[in-house]
Amino acid sequence: MSRSYTSRESCQPMLWNEVNHWLFSSQTCPLCTLSKNDEEPVCLGCYNDLPHNYTPCKQCAYPLPANAKECPECTDNEPLFEAAYSPFLYQFPLDQVFHAIKQGRNPEPLQWLSVLMAQKGSLKHFGHEPVLIPIPAHPVDQAIRGFNQADVIARQVSQRLGLCTVQSLLVKHHRTPHQADLNKQQRQHNLVDAFRVTGRSPKAVILIDDIHTTGSTFNRASQLLHDAGCQRVEAWSICRTPLSQPTSI
Repeated sequence: MSRSYTSRESCQPMLWNEVNHWLFSSQTCPLCTLSKNDEEPVCLGCYNDLPHNYTPCKQCAYPLPANAKECPECTDNEPLFEAAYSPFLYQFPLDQVFHAIKQGRNPEPLQWLSVLMAQKGSLKHFGHEPVLIPIPAHPVDQAIRGFNQADVIARQVSQRLGLCTVQSLLVKHHRTPHQADLNKQQRQHNLVDAFRVTGRSPKAVILIDDIHTTGSTFNRASQLLHDAGCQRVEAWSICRTPLSQPTSI
C-alpha cells in the first residue's frame, strides 16, 4: 500500500527542507526582504500582490474590462506600432519603486523588474529575430540621472530572451520637457522633432521603455522606424498607466 503525502512521516522532510531554505538562503525578496526562491526575482506572495495587467488591449496594452469589445485608446488614436506589451500597471507598489529608481538615481530594481517583464514576453509574432531598441534619453538627462532606464531594461530582457542584439539606433537630439509634466495633447507635440534614426532600420524591432502612458513616445519612435524601412514594431514596457491615473514621475 502506498504512503500518503499527507502523512507525518512524509511531511517532515519537506517541512525541514523549507525551514533550512528559509534559514540559510542568501536570496531575499527585494520588495518584502523575506526569503525567496533563488531562481525567482521576487517571492510568490509579492508576485501575487503586484498590479498585473490581466486584460490588456492586444495592440496598445491599455487595461480593459474583461468583457470589453473595443479599446477606447485605439479607437481615438490608433497606435503606429503593431502591438504593445506591458505586464503590470503603474500602481502601488510599482509606482513607488519607479519613484525610488528615478529620484534616488538607483537602477538596481530595474534588474528584477526586467526579469519579470521578460518572463511573460512573447516573440511569436515576429518573422525575423527582433532587435531591441531602448527609448533614448537626452545626453544631459542621462548624465544627471547616471543611466538610461530603458537601456538597462533592454539589456536585461535581451539576456533573458536569448536575443543577441540591442542597438541604440534612436537618439534624442533635442532636450524636451518631461512627458510626465504634460497632458496628452502636449505630449504628442513635445516629441515631434526630438528623435532621429542614426542607422539602417532592421525589419523587426522591439522598442523598450519603463512606463507606457499615452504612447506618444512609442508612436513617434515607431513612425521614424517605419519610415526607415522597419516592417514590425512592438512597444514593450514594464508598466502601463491608465490615463485616468496621472504618473507622478
